[in-house]
Amino acid sequence: VADVLQLPTSAQAAHFLAQVTNVRCRLDGRSSRADDPPGIRNLVWKNPDGFAQQDAFLARGDLVYRVTDVRASRSGVSPITQQRQGLAIVDRLACAFPGAGCAGAPGFGARGTSPTKL
Repeated sequence: VADVLQLPTSAQAAHFLAQVTNVRCRLDGRSSRADDPPGIRNLVWKNPDGFAQQDAFLARGDLVYRVTDVRASRSGVSPITQQRQGLAIVDRLACAFPGAGCAGAPGFGARGTSPTKL
């Protein structure tokens, strides 16, 4: 899932980003910065349906972008590995947003690998 939210000002977008990545209201939530694109916030949590969810949030001006990956548990794959795969996918997709500022080529190929090859 990907969303783009437009707020009245860039200050409000920054405030919204800080609030939405706060883990206080998230079950098993953890928030962290990602290396690329600059300014991205990753959020890992258990959503209300009980599934692991990985989100990437990025504010650029008055816009806030969100990419979400929700995956069912797979037997034989550790939850940490699944989490890393989900974060890699959302971070790569976030690189496709206008003005994301990712290192390397824009879009999926920013790190040279498509999400399907994880």
